[in-house]
Amino acid sequence: MRAGLRGAALVLALVAATARPAVAQGRVLVQGILDVEGWSTDSASALLARNDGRPAALARLCMWTAVEPLRGLVFYAQGEVEGGSALEESVELAMEQGGVRYTRSRALVLDAGMISPIVGMYANRHLSTRNPLIGEPDGYVVSYPFGARVSGRTELVDYRLGVVSLPVYNERYMPKPTAAPRIAVGGGITPYPGVRLGVSGTEGPYLDDDLPASALAGRGWRSYRQRVVASDVELSAGYADLRGELTHAWYDVPGRATAVHGASWYGEASYAITPRLYAALRVERNSYPYLEPVGNFWPAAEARVANGEVGVGYRLGAAQTLKLSYRRDRWSGPATARVALPDGHAVAVQLSSGFDLLAALDRARTR
Repeated sequence: MRAGLRGAALVLALVAATARPAVAQGRVLVQGILDVEGWSTDSASALLARNDGRPAALARLCMWTAVEPLRGLVFYAQGEVEGGSALEESVELAMEQGGVRYTRSRALVLDAGMISPIVGMYANRHLSTRNPLIGEPDGYVVSYPFGARVSGRTELVDYRLGVVSLPVYNERYMPKPTAAPRIAVGGGITPYPGVRLGVSGTEGPYLDDDLPASALAGRGWRSYRQRVVASDVELSAGYADLRGELTHAWYDVPGRATAVHGASWYGEASYAITPRLYAALRVERNSYPYLEPVGNFWPAAEARVANGEVGVGYRLGAAQTLKLSYRRDRWSGPATARVALPDGHAVAVQLSSGFDLLAALDRARTR
């Protein structure tokens, strides 16, 4: 689950990867999304089970804010709070982004602070109003590193380059990493309207500095490196949108002469049946090395899972969407101490409502 800031207040935020300075609404922006979800799952799947298979619910409030004291200079923050029986803990708080952005032009944007990931493109669609389904790919983890980034775009190309504090990781299959500087790059080309091809990558340490020296085969934890290469594609034509990502990662593992590797991919399609009604489908297949030591031995066994989600959404209004989806997973490969292999399923319903807090206050004052 998301790493929370325990005992902290809910942090308001701006989606730094995609949002623009709020000049049209003044120099302050406060907006948010309220999600209410209901879940019915099995009790066995490591990926899909909620509340031990009993009916479960949750409410999620995500908010973002931005302040522009000078033209082109924006301070932003984003955070969310969740609560309900569908979570491992009754209440979870998380700060997702927070920092400063300077926009010289569309082609040159500077960010520093807790920023969105540079590798991969799914972070731009983490919010429920941008995700056509309810679930998220298992290969995508909500992990916003500290760092600095320069990015920009033209009609033909886009790019992003930065130094970040965290690797690409999934806590189900590897230790929670210790922060360490690493280079990350990404970019894409848009040869035709509605068509974008992208690539990204990173390299650096990925282990936890709390691991005992006996588990590191006589080397420092920083000497074990992760290398990641990812590609992505977006296609839009008429009423259909297609997206996909493929990620391949290599890991230096203590006690092994050659790197261990794994791959993850997903494909997603959505189609607008009417202006309000749409259908969506996502399929995913992942083959992860299990990077947790058993004593001083690193089994690095593969944990393989395939899963798919199909659903429909209905736009009740400009800022409200009701979704219903069904998801199923299938596991294969050797069992490990942390990865359970029984297959599972999940049925979920979600109501998302977006709001602009300052606009609502203005309307209330003028009544």
